[in-house]
Amino acid sequence: MADEVPKIEPAAPVTAPAAQTAPVGTAAPTAPAITREIIGTAPTPPPAPPAPDMLSSLLWTMGPVILIFYFLVIRPDSKRRSEQASLLSTMKKGDKVLLTVGIYGTIGDIEGDDVTLIIDTKTNTKMKIRKDAVATILNAKE
Repeated sequence: MADEVPKIEPAAPVTAPAAQTAPVGTAAPTAPAITREIIGTAPTPPPAPPAPDMLSSLLWTMGPVILIFYFLVIRPDSKRRSEQASLLSTMKKGDKVLLTVGIYGTIGDIEGDDVTLIIDTKTNTKMKIRKDAVATILNAKE
């Protein structure tokens, strides 16, 4: 007795439903909706981080540059100007000075912002200059 193999009948071919035509002027039928049971729900993405504030990003990038510029350029220059102003305020008649152009002399007279500088006492050579031209006071008259 041979084992009998059951015969399987071929199934009917699967065909797509026939396209329905809608009358002119009406909306076309929609495709059947795929339900959530078949696909499932996709997880919602996390919310995007807020865009950085332009002012705060500018502050974080330009802030260090401004601080470095202040400490390397502005602060030393203001200290130098205040030292020069105090030097010019302590200047008095008889002080030996050096001008910014390299001329040595002795202060003969001070009139406001102008100074009469004695260059050579033998020939009585005098020069009228601005106070700002004095670079340093070499020594005071004793």
